[in-house]
Amino acid sequence: MQALLYTLAPVLAVVIGAIVASRTKLKPSLVAGLQHLAAGVVFAAAATEILPQVKHEASPSATLIGGAAGVATMLGLKAFEARFKGPTALLAAIGFATAVIAIKGGVEILRDARAETKKSERRSS
Repeated sequence: MQALLYTLAPVLAVVIGAIVASRTKLKPSLVAGLQHLAAGVVFAAAATEILPQVKHEASPSATLIGGAAGVATMLGLKAFEARFKGPTALLAAIGFATAVIAIKGGVEILRDARAETKKSERRSS
């Protein structure tokens, strides 16, 4: 029951925010500022998840390469968006986001399987 109450607050915030957003016209500069705020929150969440792993697994080069690949991919997507307009650009962005999520999920599954294998090997030895 307590988990339901904790879940209710963000759900209500999203519903209220959606109602307000559907009835309000914001200035483009305010929209840009809110998007930058959201990007900062996502970046902070990712850093909070990644940095302890880098510290404990000592893989800063993998993190640097992955980060650089992510930046290059986003710049490539921005160039694609500037070149193509309308439904083509939207479908490409959705397809790209779906592919990135699928790859990330696959990598996490492989990482977890590898960790389980290592645990099993330690127990048996």
